[in-house]
Amino acid sequence: DDNGGSPNYTQAAQLLRRAAELGDAEAQNALGELYQSGRGVSKDFEMAARYFAQSAQQGGEDGAKNIGLAFARGHGVEQNQVQAYFWLSIGALGTGSQFLSQVDTRITEQIGDPAAIRDKLAQSMKGEEVAEAQRLAREWRPSYQVGTPPVFASRSGTRSAPGITARADVMPNKEATGTAFVVSAEGHAL
Repeated sequence: DDNGGSPNYTQAAQLLRRAAELGDAEAQNALGELYQSGRGVSKDFEMAARYFAQSAQQGGEDGAKNIGLAFARGHGVEQNQVQAYFWLSIGALGTGSQFLSQVDTRITEQIGDPAAIRDKLAQSMKGEEVAEAQRLAREWRPSYQVGTPPVFASRSGTRSAPGITARADVMPNKEATGTAFVVSAEGHAL
């Protein structure tokens, strides 16, 4: 926060990472925003999406909106309109979005209201895609997310960890377990 001096984004990223790993959804989203903009950390859309998803899984409305936008744009994840619509719907559950539902849609789109963005996205989707996204939103339940965020399936199709799921009650299969020590601010581990 730029109150009373020049911002130190590197220190902010370090502090946010600690809070994010302890499960704070707002810190997870804020760290994702730093990765998205490249402030205090190297610009990395995939890391941004991972932190947004971790926040969203807990019900963080800003995290849900941001991972929805990432899926809509293909930033850090495979572009997927169903997932975009789904996560934007979760983001629209917040009180801010419900208040904005009474405002002109052109204004709400400009200020980034998830419901307005979702509704605009729906115009380019097939009916069955919208129905699937709505089903996922109805069945979704938040889950507490601690530690480093999961890795998504990559564009090449390889996976290094279970990716995000639309339903929080689905437990991923463990592929391996182990112990590591973080040795750098970028998250390198041994």
